[in-house]
This record gives sequence, C-alpha cells and structure tokens, in this order.
Amino acid sequence: MQKGVITQQEMKRALIITVVLICISGLALVAVACHTLTDFVGFLILGGLSIIAAITYTVGNRPYGYIGLGDISVLVFFGWLSVMGSWYLQAHTLIPALILPATACGLLATAVLNINNLRDINSDRENGKNTLVVRLGDVNARRYHASLLLGALLCLALFNLLSLHSPWGWLFILAAPLLIKQARYVMREREPAAMRPMLERTVKGALLTNLLFVIGILLSQWAV
Repeated sequence: MQKGVITQQEMKRALIITVVLICISGLALVAVACHTLTDFVGFLILGGLSIIAAITYTVGNRPYGYIGLGDISVLVFFGWLSVMGSWYLQAHTLIPALILPATACGLLATAVLNINNLRDINSDRENGKNTLVVRLGDVNARRYHASLLLGALLCLALFNLLSLHSPWGWLFILAAPLLIKQARYVMREREPAAMRPMLERTVKGALLTNLLFVIGILLSQWAV
C-alpha cells in the first residue's frame, strides 16, 4: 500500500477473503480432528481469540501493538498456540518438551516483527506508536533482536538433547550461520533504513530454520 501497488480497498477485500478461507478450512479441520465436544469448543474459542488478536493489533481505541505488547502476542499465537495446538489436534495429547520448539517458532516470528519495528522506529516514535522497539530504544532493540534469533536456536538444540535424541535433529544447525549473520548485521547497522532488506531475509531465515527442523524430525522417525 505504501508503494501504491494496491489500494486500501483491495487490501481490505483480500483480508476479508483470507479470513473467510481461514474460517472455512479451520472449521473443517476441527470438525474432522476433534473427538469430543470439549475439544471442538476449545479450538473454536482459540480460533476466535486468534482472529480478535489479529484485528486488535492495530485496530481500536488502544491497539495493543502500539503499546509494546505485539511481541508477546506473536510469541503466543505464532509460537505456543500454533505449534502445540497443531500437535494436540493431531495427537490429542501434549508433552512438556513441545514448549521448546513452540517457543523457537514464536521467537523467529517475533524477530520478523522486531525487524519491521526497527525499520519504522523513527516514524513510530513520531506518531506515538510505542512498540517494544520504541520502548527499548535503538541499541537495546538490536540486542533484543539478536537474542530472539539465538534463543530460537537454543530452544531447538535443547529439544533435540532432551526429547528427540537423533543426529537428524541437528539439521536446523545448517541455518545457524544465516541467523548469526543476520544478528551481526542488525547489531552493526545503525540506520533504520538499513533494516529494509533484512525483513525479507529474516522471514526466509525463519522459514529455513523451521523447515530444516521439521525435515530433521521426519528423518529421525524414518531412521528408527
């Protein structure tokens, strides 16, 4: 929208279509996978909360994304609920160790949000949008970004050591040099404009890390 490629009306239409498709596919999955009414209602509530969280991030009298709570929301919904919810939906049980890969996914998703907020720190500050980056300040926000990336790697490593116990479980390490390179870049570059190319790279880094981790899990199961 900022570049004029799409209009606000087109974006609104795309969002509506996306939400409708999400609701249809989500309801179908829950209806097929849930074996009890309690599970069915529980997932409906979680789905509703996810939609509300997505809308109220930037909409309303006091959007929580502009008071520094966006990061924890991303960790919860893109990490804990998405990973552990998906697991429970298929296995109908939970194991404590799942909190580690769930946290890793959440931290990587939060890194995407953080790099976006680092890029917009000056405009957000001027417009009264008190994102966590604005609250932390430029230097601490960059340190925070590095901790998100390294924290994700640590969580995946702990999961393999404590639960997976497989050489294939270390496949995600192939993405470590990329994440470390990104962290060093963010720590070194001081201009917000320098963060623009990092948004795409952070997304790709998160995707690669998660993909390698999943492939490692699959290979570890086939190797048994």
